[in-house]
Amino acid sequence: MKRRVVAIGASAMIALILAPAVAHGQSSSPSPGDEPVVFTEGVTGDLNSANPFKQIDSSESFVSSLMYDGLVRLGQQDYATEPELATEVPSVENGGISPDGLTWTFHLRKGLTWSDGVPLTAHDFVWTADFIMSNDISAWSDGYRFTDSIKATDDRTIVWKTTRPTLVPGLAGYSLILPEHVWGEMSVKEIKEFKNYPDPVVSGPFNLTQWKQGEYWTMTSRPDYWQGAPTIDEIVFRNYNSNESVVQALLKGAIDHTVIPTSDLYQAVQGRQGISTTETSAEAFWQLSFNVVDDPESTANPAVLDPEVRKAVEYAIDRQALVDRVLKGYATPGSTPIAPVYDYWHWQPPPEEYRSFNPTEANRLLDEAGYLDTDGDGVREDPSDGEPLNLRLFLATTDPDGLEAAPFIRGWLDEVGIGVSIRSMTDAKLYDNWYGFDWDMILYSWGTNPDPDFLLSTFTSGQCGYWSDTCYANPEYDRLYKEQQTTIVPEQRREIVIQMQQMLYEDSPEIVLWYPKGFEAWRGDRWTGFLRWPEPDGVVFWGNTYSARAVRPIEGADLTSTEAGPTGWMWLLGSALLGGGIGLASSRRRRRADAYYV
Repeated sequence: MKRRVVAIGASAMIALILAPAVAHGQSSSPSPGDEPVVFTEGVTGDLNSANPFKQIDSSESFVSSLMYDGLVRLGQQDYATEPELATEVPSVENGGISPDGLTWTFHLRKGLTWSDGVPLTAHDFVWTADFIMSNDISAWSDGYRFTDSIKATDDRTIVWKTTRPTLVPGLAGYSLILPEHVWGEMSVKEIKEFKNYPDPVVSGPFNLTQWKQGEYWTMTSRPDYWQGAPTIDEIVFRNYNSNESVVQALLKGAIDHTVIPTSDLYQAVQGRQGISTTETSAEAFWQLSFNVVDDPESTANPAVLDPEVRKAVEYAIDRQALVDRVLKGYATPGSTPIAPVYDYWHWQPPPEEYRSFNPTEANRLLDEAGYLDTDGDGVREDPSDGEPLNLRLFLATTDPDGLEAAPFIRGWLDEVGIGVSIRSMTDAKLYDNWYGFDWDMILYSWGTNPDPDFLLSTFTSGQCGYWSDTCYANPEYDRLYKEQQTTIVPEQRREIVIQMQQMLYEDSPEIVLWYPKGFEAWRGDRWTGFLRWPEPDGVVFWGNTYSARAVRPIEGADLTSTEAGPTGWMWLLGSALLGGGIGLASSRRRRRADAYYV
């Protein structure tokens, strides 16, 4: 039977796959005026926690941004910092920053309330900041490093004093505000275990009102939101067991938007009736991380602690081939964690320093470091203990680009005498291994921010066990990180940021492989009002609170879903044909739909 399906001609199969489906009339989003207006997002990963202190991935970050506003935010048009709960962004000119740069004053808007009706005040911010500082919540505490005191002089005024002039109080990432009347009643242990559901108390435009683990979660709009109620009533995040099934749900109308996981699937959905698609700017990066932690509990092969081995691994990998063969050209080869889209901050190694594909150089480095294949089995041995140079490469089953790239990486390393075993696992299991230091190499992705401060902080030694991927520790890097936080002149700060990237590149705790473009698709026949963040090529919906508040149904659009349609394997076969080749469902690759804003 499979042979008969494969034997069907490409044009006939495409016609079969694209044939109109029979509508069963099940509503994906009830019609405006009759029922609540519901926008459905398709995802492949569950929500782990709604507690901002426990968020790990971009799903949780997006949910948190819908639930909680900060003092300031990144503007929709160009990422410029603008006020959110504060009335204005402090500056020396408006009196919000003292002439010596040591005192920042924020004034909250009038009439702010939490979702339970309790007034939102400056005291909530002070409690949140004090909790983070008192308990050294490392995932957040870098933003308060130079804090002398944070006080509320009245219900609407926050006075933040620092020991040195620093830009940090004005950065959007460090202005978390939680309701003291809820969180302040708990012990530190209870807060760390708090799931923040059901009945969370929030300040943002949406609240988490339903959550069925493994199936879906629902965000309901707040009619009393200070900026006005969002134009839709609910956002339902519906969980699917594969990226192919998410895309199929979009084509059937069961969901309204999704991040397209791979270039193949993106090409396959382009031009489909009712579907709008777009590429988004390459703000993320994929990296191969090494377990360089100095911890007796670590099971890492000692070889990954050797920078010469790490550099040899980098020389052995053909980044351009990964871009061409895995990403189908929708990416650029990587170098440093700050993506080139942020050209003011990005440092690109000059050609003579860039470790581009060079197996000869990889072999030379390994030879000189004493890693030789003394028994002729094709795998080098560690000179210190004679053990084979075998490394474990871990990655998530929800990362299809990683799943496709891993065999290439294994093949290239095999050519230079490094054995590699690949193991894919769930995100939860991967995190367990990651934070348990039970791995050698991990293939994963990060999203980035316009300001480099947070990303740079993830490489500081204090972030080991929190945001750090590798547990890289370099006292000079830590010093430079503090220095860039206290350098007010942009050109001078830029020099420090570039120096930090040079240091990371030289020490090579991880290899930045590529900067991928993002892909999004939505039911353009039903929805309008999307706002790119930023203009002109930023994200359309995922992670974008501006679109979440502004998206609305097209007048007269049919919001019913189509439940019939091509079966999963038939659609996958069709997408393979559209992508330029014939293949079975098992040959498809998936990529995390949430890999853009971590």
